[in-house]
Amino acid sequence: MTDLVLTEHDDRWSLPVAGQQIIRCCTAYAAVLLLLENGVEFSIEAEFSLIRPAGQHHTLNPQADDGLALAPILGTRRRTVAQGAAFKDGRLVLEIDDGS
Repeated sequence: MTDLVLTEHDDRWSLPVAGQQIIRCCTAYAAVLLLLENGVEFSIEAEFSLIRPAGQHHTLNPQADDGLALAPILGTRRRTVAQGAAFKDGRLVLEIDDGS
């Protein structure tokens, strides 16, 4: 199991997610939920961007979009997180091994 320690930098915290597979990806009433194999869970409740390796850019809003509009996020299931950071300005960035 990965050591669940945040590493603080000037503008962000590095998250303990590198090398972790996304084992659950689902939509709830007003959120997108991602669960990693080390037990780290993300609940995304605000508009976010998903940029796929081929350059497709999806702007997703779990609070306003219907389930079909949120479908692009399901492509991250079973993928591995390369790295993740929580920025002090509120942004969350997860880089996926397929380039997303």
